[in-house]
Amino acid sequence: MHLNKNIKNILDSLNSGKLSSDEISRLCDNIKDIEKELEAKSRELMIERALDCVRAVAMKMKKPEDMLDVCRMISDQLIILGIRNIRNVQTAVFDEAKHSYINFVYFLLDNETSIYEVDYEAQPDVSAFAHKMLDGPDEFFTTSFDNTKIREYLEYQKNAGQYVDEHLRNSKSLNFYFYSLGTGALGFSTYHPLDEDEVGLFKRFRNVFELAYRRFTDLTQARNDLKLLKEEKSRSESLLLNILPEEIAAELKQFGRSYARNHEEVTILYADIKGFTAIAETLSAQELVTQLDECFRAFDKLVDKHGLEKIRTIGDAYVCACGLPKPVPDNAVRTVRAALDMITFIKGFAMTRQIQDLPAFEFRVGIHTGPVITGVVGLKKFTYDIWGDSVTMAARMEQHGEAGKINISGSTYQLVKDKFKCVHRGKIEAKNKGEVDMYFVEG
Repeated sequence: MHLNKNIKNILDSLNSGKLSSDEISRLCDNIKDIEKELEAKSRELMIERALDCVRAVAMKMKKPEDMLDVCRMISDQLIILGIRNIRNVQTAVFDEAKHSYINFVYFLLDNETSIYEVDYEAQPDVSAFAHKMLDGPDEFFTTSFDNTKIREYLEYQKNAGQYVDEHLRNSKSLNFYFYSLGTGALGFSTYHPLDEDEVGLFKRFRNVFELAYRRFTDLTQARNDLKLLKEEKSRSESLLLNILPEEIAAELKQFGRSYARNHEEVTILYADIKGFTAIAETLSAQELVTQLDECFRAFDKLVDKHGLEKIRTIGDAYVCACGLPKPVPDNAVRTVRAALDMITFIKGFAMTRQIQDLPAFEFRVGIHTGPVITGVVGLKKFTYDIWGDSVTMAARMEQHGEAGKINISGSTYQLVKDKFKCVHRGKIEAKNKGEVDMYFVEG
């Protein structure tokens, strides 16, 4: 409005055709007023353009680390607007629980960026300044270092592993300016103090920084949520793989069900505790479960070591197999090796129990090789299971075995006789199977 009025006054004077000295003087004053208004409007447009540039960068942030781009853009725009001697532009994001803040910094002279965490309680000056910002949201703060403080600050940066600004060694002062949002702050430092107009200009960047800070917190929260989601997914998949082979788990995730499979050659191992009922009567529930857990955990590790699949535990019985869900050429050999390691573990475990005058477990192990059917059944608490006559035969091998020994069938013997020393026990009557050849593996 003032500009239009001044222009109208000039035009009216010129149209009159006659100008007195006073009118000429007023005309000159009007021209000067116009020039000042034009300069002010031009300056304001420059400032708004600078803020728009920072705002655009803030809106384009795709990850928290992009806050560095905001710092760089603020630095560029402050220079365009006439502020000199800028050392850096930085944003600080506070974590009061950890007494620290993450610094995103752009160093102008070296064109370097840096992200680092600061323990603000580790240095008195930093601590005092940090608490000022935390206690005064939406306030402006400034502080200055003299030569002595600068040397202390450089030593602190070096010891903290931060970026060390070598330009400070020749500087007589270091001046910090911060605008606090409470848990976030926009700041920059200069090698010479700012005048009042320059400080006012810096304060104009408060709102665009708040936009960048909100964007930063949203992106950080999204990243944390995604991390938690991935961790939860990993835990779920790990749990699924604890009860299902990897191939079957993948099939369930993709199709919602697993299809039954026929396997021509699988070696099944049954391990069972001799006299378990009698031993259980002498132990408390906690002692019983703890001892079983220790044994079966050891068996789980041995199953993994030799490439077998754990099928299930039923009371005191442990069942595993080799050759599924994918064929394994040496499935019988692997299973016998796992069984030998199981017996070795149980003997050592029993010795420690006996030394403590406690009852010890003795396992019978039975092994048979033959065709089986596998699959997953049910909707809840589903498990990967095996069926077929071969499973029954493996159970018969265990039932007709002896404590501390590995009893194998004739079919398994034919596959391992060249790898292990086996003793033929003859033909032994097995329930519903008639007489079958059985062998003890001795090593």
